[in-house]
Amino acid sequence: IALVGASRRPGSLGERMVAEVPASPSRPRVYPVNPRYDEIAGLPCHPDLADLPEPVDLVLLGVPDSALESQLAAAAARGDRSAVIFGSAYDGPGRPPGLRARLAGIARAAGMALCGAGCMGFVNVARGVRAVGYVEPDPVPAGPVALVTHSGSVFSTMLRSRRGIGFSVAV
Repeated sequence: IALVGASRRPGSLGERMVAEVPASPSRPRVYPVNPRYDEIAGLPCHPDLADLPEPVDLVLLGVPDSALESQLAAAAARGDRSAVIFGSAYDGPGRPPGLRARLAGIARAAGMALCGAGCMGFVNVARGVRAVGYVEPDPVPAGPVALVTHSGSVFSTMLRSRRGIGFSVAV
């Protein structure tokens, strides 16, 4: 899993990605990506997706909207299989309209699965993957129910439920 926008800055999305993803029960190989750092949380930090030693199954894009298109295109060109876009992907002032459509087109042309934009990521309890950039309970309780929701509030409430119900969830 590549963590584009990984950071040491306390309280940032990039710092939370670095804390949460490696805590996945499946213990995925994690590649922090940020040209500002040589190392984050004891992991070597790569300046660019092109510097990773292998294509990855998942790219988490914790970058500003202005960088989403170039980073998703770089992941697609490398043959990375899927991506999560945390940013809102709104058309910014002075930028060409249709960012969300362009992002969807990049993913579609590359055969990539895409989660987002403007999402909280996902937790797959069955596969042991925490593809999130926020603090979640540890461990996430497993159970027979799956939840896919457009609402981050519903997601957060259900994920934090301690009534013995477990979920594999995506937002």
